[in-house]
Amino acid sequence: MFYTEVIFWCLIAMHDIKSLQYLQETDVKIQELETKLNELSARLDDDSEISDATANLNRVTEEVDIAIRKRGDAEDSMVIMQKRLTVIETKLYSGGINSPREMGAAEQERVFVSQQIKDKEDELIELMVEAEDAETGRSDAEDDLAGLVTDKPALDAELRESQLELDVELVEHRKRRDELSSNIEADLITLYES
Repeated sequence: MFYTEVIFWCLIAMHDIKSLQYLQETDVKIQELETKLNELSARLDDDSEISDATANLNRVTEEVDIAIRKRGDAEDSMVIMQKRLTVIETKLYSGGINSPREMGAAEQERVFVSQQIKDKEDELIELMVEAEDAETGRSDAEDDLAGLVTDKPALDAELRESQLELDVELVEHRKRRDELSSNIEADLITLYES
């Protein structure tokens, strides 16, 4: 009879240990689901990609504006230089200069201004390329932002669907946990949860 009781209590203890193991596995699964739900909530609340894309668009737009201003300044300088060259050439070729010394100085000034115009044309070409590249960058940034804004509702819907599925799974595991804990002695549950 003693051995039968010992075996009986051993079987009960083994049953409780097995139940505690199932309870622990369920608790681990509940923690995993809660972590996934928290991650999904964070992703739903996270608009950083759109904010980053907006900041990038603003930065690129500023680059475009700067490139356009530089190009405009270079074009204005070139117009002024060309007018100056026209005045010099008019003096040179209209017979308005009589002294050889003035003629030499005017010719040097014409060569100097012509070189400045050539340098400004080279600079202007570089600035036009820079402005075109900046404009392409702005177009790309606009496309990126538009894509993110367009895709966000579908992505959010997908995340909410996943969130609902995890909520259902979490409820099921919590019910299972309640069932398991109701079949384990209160002293063991207290010890387990401490």
